[in-house]
Amino acid sequence: MKAHLHQLRAKGAFITADVLRGMKPITGLLSLHERKDYRLGRVVRTARLVDANVPGDVDLVPELMDAQVLGIRDNRLTIAGYERLDNQDFAQSWQIELG
Repeated sequence: MKAHLHQLRAKGAFITADVLRGMKPITGLLSLHERKDYRLGRVVRTARLVDANVPGDVDLVPELMDAQVLGIRDNRLTIAGYERLDNQDFAQSWQIELG
């Protein structure tokens, strides 16, 4: 489904509300599914935002692992989990507007 996404953290640190207001959302196709994480040796639920204009699944942001939907209201939702950057895991939350 088409979604407009704001990442609420940068390498695990919160992004302030003032900075968030100045950021443009990243638009793509949102999906939520489970897959095997061989590094962890278990199944993880992942959220992805991929580019709708490119063939294949090209991620626009790092996938969100152990993704949990924290809340849904109207056409907005918040998903939290962690992202893996350069073999390090960082807390991450996404604020998403659908449509």
